Amino acid sequence: MALGTGNAFQAELAALHRGLVHTWELGHRTIICHVDCLVLQQVILNNSDVQDHWHGQEISMVRALLARDWDVTLSYVPRDRNVVADALAKLAVQEGWDWKVWSLPPTSVVPLLCHDIVS
Repeated sequence: MALGTGNAFQAELAALHRGLVHTWELGHRTIICHVDCLVLQQVILNNSDVQDHWHGQEISMVRALLARDWDVTLSYVPRDRNVVADALAKLAVQEGWDWKVWSLPPTSVVPLLCHDIVS
């Protein structure tokens, strides 16, 4: 997904929110969500007050999604082991997609997907 201007934390937060909503709507109730922003994982999972955080409203919305009746594990994966996500994000910006869901990966990321699986 492409957001326009912002920072990496904001982009990761928006993608996590959108992905969780989409997954819920698909009816999946047990998922592992890999995030490559350790700060995001920590902010979401700790129960600190985020009222004064720049992105407090969005953080609260993600926390509310996680509190639903489902089993979601947020797992940190280092960015160098998640090159597919970066390639898809760049593709979204290049193509101007605000939201795109694939049933199969685009051919341009298949070699990267193989790299992620092996590493």
